[in-house]
Amino acid sequence: MAKLAETAIEKPLKDEKYQKLTDKYLVPENCTSGKQRIMEGVKNQTRRRCSSALVMVLKALNIIKTKGDMSETKPIFKDLFKVLTHGICTANRKRKQMIRPIVPGKYRKLCEVDTPVTEFLFGDNLDEKVDKLDKDDKRSDKLSMESGGVF
Repeated sequence: MAKLAETAIEKPLKDEKYQKLTDKYLVPENCTSGKQRIMEGVKNQTRRRCSSALVMVLKALNIIKTKGDMSETKPIFKDLFKVLTHGICTANRKRKQMIRPIVPGKYRKLCEVDTPVTEFLFGDNLDEKVDKLDKDDKRSDKLSMESGGVF
């Protein structure tokens, strides 16, 4: 289960698949105005993701509460899992995109959106990766100086 979650968080759903999932769980019309006031200032995409997830939870809870057909909850929870992990993946990628422009050029490859997220946004052992880039940079400078600055 942990591996499945890790994979799902690292690779976002295709847009059409995500759209299909969220279209299955539309927010009821009577919630729209209240939802807009409560979520004011939150980006539309995030609001929709949270709303879809909440609708999924409420549908599943209603089935449980009314002692309905429990087999109906399994696909709902699967969809919920997909929507939530997609949201985490999307947020992580967006955070990396926002940070990357302020990172010095030689370190930017450590901030690629496809760098696996672990406990840390840019993966484990970031210090070691930075040290390696610094050493490689020094070697390159040294070679350049030894060869007269021409490669």
